[in-house]
Amino acid sequence: MKKNNKNSHSIRAKQVTDWTIRSTKLSTKFSLPPLKIAKTNIGYYYARADGQQRIFTNKDQLPGYGNSGILSPDSVSYTNLFVNGMLQPPAIYKVDEGILELLSTDVPSENTLILLQFITIYLA
Repeated sequence: MKKNNKNSHSIRAKQVTDWTIRSTKLSTKFSLPPLKIAKTNIGYYYARADGQQRIFTNKDQLPGYGNSGILSPDSVSYTNLFVNGMLQPPAIYKVDEGILELLSTDVPSENTLILLQFITIYLA
């Protein structure tokens, strides 16, 4: 007859599940620098479509709605184009300093508002 060891068990089963429940409390301290809010500047270029044009320049800017003109994309963080109040995907327009070119197959109808938004984020 074999002597049974108290720390040894034999189980016959198709499946055995075992688990251990442990609880550990960890404590740590760290300090974060004060949150810095980025400074932003937002500029706009407004124009009205004539029903035929695909290219807008600084000369097409509506008087009384700013005088920044069309800024270079290299000098701003983001550029958004709105045609008749609807945000347009970047694939359908191209911006260079002083020029907005619409790349879509159709052109905005006459008197449609064109709004080009320039967002600059300063992280200093």
